[in-house]
Amino acid sequence: MVERLKPSLSIIVPCFNERQTIDACLASIAEQDPQGFKGFSQVAVIVVDGGSEDGTVEQVKSSIRQYDDASTLSFSVLSSPNKGRAAQMNFGAQHAHSDVFLFLHSDSVLPSGALLDLSTSLQAGDEPSSYWGFFGVDFNNPNRRYRLLSFMIGLRSSLFSIATGDQAIFVEAYLFWRVQGFPNQVLMEDIELSKRLKAIGRPQVLAKKIVSSARKWENEGFLRTVLLMWELRFRYWRGASADEIYARYYR
Repeated sequence: MVERLKPSLSIIVPCFNERQTIDACLASIAEQDPQGFKGFSQVAVIVVDGGSEDGTVEQVKSSIRQYDDASTLSFSVLSSPNKGRAAQMNFGAQHAHSDVFLFLHSDSVLPSGALLDLSTSLQAGDEPSSYWGFFGVDFNNPNRRYRLLSFMIGLRSSLFSIATGDQAIFVEAYLFWRVQGFPNQVLMEDIELSKRLKAIGRPQVLAKKIVSSARKWENEGFLRTVLLMWELRFRYWRGASADEIYARYYR
């Protein structure tokens, strides 16, 4: 098999009032295995703020000073003209000049070896024009019910090729723009993007697991939140609009 040229990678991190979590997210990128970075010609981290009022942007700028000195890793901070994850991630992608995008939530961290697995998958996968996928997910709460939740999310994703944003969706840039990026909607943008992408090709599901924050389940009640998520996805599947889902989510 002929080895492909090394692709470039942009890790796009949308954030809004995430001063308490952003450091761990950025550190998990900067501290990846050196072999993972070697799989890419360049790795750019693009933090896209949606109008934070808690000092998130200042915190990011302070944090990246210690990381922004590697030849294969660069950081930038952008202010999106529109608030909302979909708008912010699209804005970051518009300013990226890479072959592959990886969308990582600011309250999540990359596991050790994630970039190495991603670069290996890129070399072994289908033609780049149909390449996309996502990671597994764990939560930063060791309780058994969160392990069960992680298992159920992984099972659903494997069966239906649908990822949530917590699973850090990655996609070849050409394919991302072919499906017109994330839809301009307030919720379920990750579900809709997955639906569009799987119509073109099957995803690569990597074994490494993103560690995501369990705070929503902790703050609002585990069972209540699980049932709410099931209800929202069912409503969306039945044809409810993203605005209707948003109103129910924040009711």
